[in-house]
Amino acid sequence: MHRDATSWLTEGSAATNARTLRHAKAGLHSSIANLANTTIGAGMLAIPGAWSSTGLVGGILLLSGVSALMTFTMHLLAECVDVIGRPATLSEVVDASLGVGFRALVDFGCVCNMGGGCISYLIIIGDSLPEVKIGLFGASVLPLLIARRFCICLLLSVLAPLTFLRRLESLGSVSGVALLFVLGIVVMCVLFFVGVFDGCPGHARPCLGDIELVGSPAGGIPFAALGTVLFAFGPHYNVVAVANELSQPSRARMLTVFVASQLGSLTIYTTLTVSAYLTFGKGIPGDVLLAYPQASLIVSVARLMLVFVVALSYPVVAFPLSQALHSLLTIIARAVGIPSAPRIADADDGAFHSDPMVLCAVTLVLSSTLVTALFVTSLGKVVSMAGGIGASIGCLILPGAAYAILVPKPRFALKRLGALLTLAIGLVVPPMLVVQNIE
Repeated sequence: MHRDATSWLTEGSAATNARTLRHAKAGLHSSIANLANTTIGAGMLAIPGAWSSTGLVGGILLLSGVSALMTFTMHLLAECVDVIGRPATLSEVVDASLGVGFRALVDFGCVCNMGGGCISYLIIIGDSLPEVKIGLFGASVLPLLIARRFCICLLLSVLAPLTFLRRLESLGSVSGVALLFVLGIVVMCVLFFVGVFDGCPGHARPCLGDIELVGSPAGGIPFAALGTVLFAFGPHYNVVAVANELSQPSRARMLTVFVASQLGSLTIYTTLTVSAYLTFGKGIPGDVLLAYPQASLIVSVARLMLVFVVALSYPVVAFPLSQALHSLLTIIARAVGIPSAPRIADADDGAFHSDPMVLCAVTLVLSSTLVTALFVTSLGKVVSMAGGIGASIGCLILPGAAYAILVPKPRFALKRLGALLTLAIGLVVPPMLVVQNIE
């Protein structure tokens, strides 16, 4: 029987609706905040520097294009969840579409992408918090309080309980607060741009390089910038959790969450990057805050807000990372003959995880990211390349392939073509990122 577009937007899988009646309690605002918080993080520091190879117009087009692509692929993933039924996990989407053998690759992509994000957050905390304390309170601060490793351990000990929460919706308020601090950093960049504060004392603007409308990267394609933007725009490893927990998960409500989170992220990234680029030019360093006068009190406040942003983002990003490690542990357990652990989505009620395998996975996330951040001060190209490859797997390859397999005859034929094109892009990007970083 023919169904119009309105019915397509409002309907959902009957099996899905019945199975989620008990647990789907998340509202639109918390779902949007969690996806936006997963998206926005350390990436906002690196995007302005990436524009050195794209120019102003090229950078805006790249951000807009990747944001639109990410919105489309998030929708594809949600459609796959509708097909297999809720509650679901990312591993189940992979199993149903690509088979168990491909699951380890997707889990590896999540570990690269989300693990790199968690480690980057801790490194930022260790590098920024001591400088903030000195900038706000002077050199009289006790040496222990400005020690890099002490600052990382202190904040992670506060954040650790949040990483054991069983549901992503429980972090909605945390994400909302983090986004407020993000807006504070954006406001600072705009104030320097409009001249309320002098970003180039003693020099004419732009003071770090020329302003180009379109960049001229080697080879004609800004692959390095593409890897940075992909890493900054991909919340897909949390999409399945949001699809599980959203109340009344019709297609229209899911699309509202995806579009709103991506438009918000795009607006923040574009406003911050345009302000910084027009202030300093194409010579912006990898950490955009380093371009601003370090002795300025408002810059110290912005760095403090950045510490809060990455600290509050850590448990949100660690959520899918824990699920990926849980999946890998399950694969290993089956290989050695240990009975399978219960699915995370079907765990008993309660605010915190209680299954031993899940607790082990969360503990592994905390310990591995902590140790890495304590002894590695800069991941440089390794994190950029690993993050870009992880984002390609989770944000492009998986949604495109899973949708093409699980929905062989979609209502809109162009959507299947879009899924196949997304898959093709995802297969091309990782080799290009490897070559770019080797060079």
